[in-house]
Amino acid sequence: RIREIYRRNGRGSSKVSYRTVPLPNGKIDVVYTIDEGDKTGVRSINFVGNSAYSDSKLRGLMQTTEMNFLSWLKTSDVYDPDRIQADQELIRRYYVRNGYADFRIVSTDVQFDAQKGGYVITMQVDEGPRYRVGDVRVDSRFGDLDPAQLQKMMRVGSGDYYDGTAVERPVAL
Repeated sequence: RIREIYRRNGRGSSKVSYRTVPLPNGKIDVVYTIDEGDKTGVRSINFVGNSAYSDSKLRGLMQTTEMNFLSWLKTSDVYDPDRIQADQELIRRYYVRNGYADFRIVSTDVQFDAQKGGYVITMQVDEGPRYRVGDVRVDSRFGDLDPAQLQKMMRVGSGDYYDGTAVERPVAL
């Protein structure tokens, strides 16, 4: 458990050992020796199944970054499962805003690679089809409401990308 806590805090190469020390009263003390090791950050973030947006574009949306020559200054390249979850939501929202209403992240695989000295994150995505809004019309049956004026107030128009929120909702007045 101690080692897992260190891994979650970016110290994947930490080593934990213990020894017991007998006490005169028949009890024992357990003494832990912890070698924190170097910071083990994210070595690479990869995507599988994306064709609309490049890996670099998707990585640019994320709070988590890959290790580089500035790693000694930053902490965004340390593996944090909670941050990865937040990153997944950022990516999902980006896709939905750009017309991929059916987008989903199929799986996220995180492996510690001792050879590379860091984590390799692979996200498999399913983009789904890209939707566009078809015809958008305002139909008013009230004489004092000008449909052309209401049309100008619409936030979505023909040809816009469907973001999953713009649906036909009849309004009762």
